[in-house]
Amino acid sequence: MSSGFTASVASRSYTGLQPASQNKGYGDKEKEPAMKLVTAIIQPFMIDRLARALFKAPISGYTVTEAQGSAKPDMSNPQYLVPRSKVEIVIREEHVEQLIHIILQAVGTHQDGDGLLFVSNIDQVVDIASGKRGADALKISQE
Repeated sequence: MSSGFTASVASRSYTGLQPASQNKGYGDKEKEPAMKLVTAIIQPFMIDRLARALFKAPISGYTVTEAQGSAKPDMSNPQYLVPRSKVEIVIREEHVEQLIHIILQAVGTHQDGDGLLFVSNIDQVVDIASGKRGADALKISQE
């Protein structure tokens, strides 16, 4: 159902917008630093601790989403969905290891269930209000 809607919206032409492939300059390695998405799935009671620690990180902000999850259940002890918090942070590639260290120090207890970190590539970032792209969209210095 939604795929038909998406297809019709995707085929429309909006004034002032160009397909990403026509946006000159973006993605040029010399002009734009590589961006990464760091996603942390952590226990909800660790959010305040992580928020305090993130003041030390070279980021402009983060998003927190309430989530539920479970590990692969052991048949003798089935686990049900348990509350988790999903924290998403877009950051320049060269700061990823620093951010991982900050997160591990803030929320790691060395116990099962502490959570997981995922690092993904970000192809493009656009500030909806200003149209700025890349590090400029995130108000992150390119130095």
